[in-house]
Amino acid sequence: MRFYFLYFLMVFPLLLGSCNFFEMKKLNPEEVLERELSELRKGGVEGYPLFEICRDKKEKKAQKRCFQQQLSDHIADYLEQQDFYIEENVADTLWIPLLIDSTGIVTIEDFEVPDFIAIQEPSLPVLLEESVQTLPELQPAHIRSTPVATRYRLPLILMAE
Repeated sequence: MRFYFLYFLMVFPLLLGSCNFFEMKKLNPEEVLERELSELRKGGVEGYPLFEICRDKKEKKAQKRCFQQQLSDHIADYLEQQDFYIEENVADTLWIPLLIDSTGIVTIEDFEVPDFIAIQEPSLPVLLEESVQTLPELQPAHIRSTPVATRYRLPLILMAE
């Protein structure tokens, strides 16, 4: 009998103390939302936009590099096929702001050509828009398997002599 009593005295405090393990903590929704948003801001996208040719790349850096290369090559090839002339010597870089929406459609956002180029070749913005519209099918970027819109700035180097 004495053994049961000692056993009871040793186990009973453990049972009382372990009730806290079964207690559910109430989470504040604002704290959870802020924590999740901060993780998303830090991490960026999980998967970059991909052209069909880039899907076989396994590493994230290789996918990004492939996407950037395909995008640059396509626009450069399109512009090389067009006939436009700039009379003055030009060595300038234009930054083209691109928006890739959650469906994979690429558009040029608020882009202005410098005046000295716009006077000589007013069709440059139209040609850039056409080059973007003729891009091959594009899978959008994603975060947690959800397609998201992303913005990029594409450098366009103009060199005319």
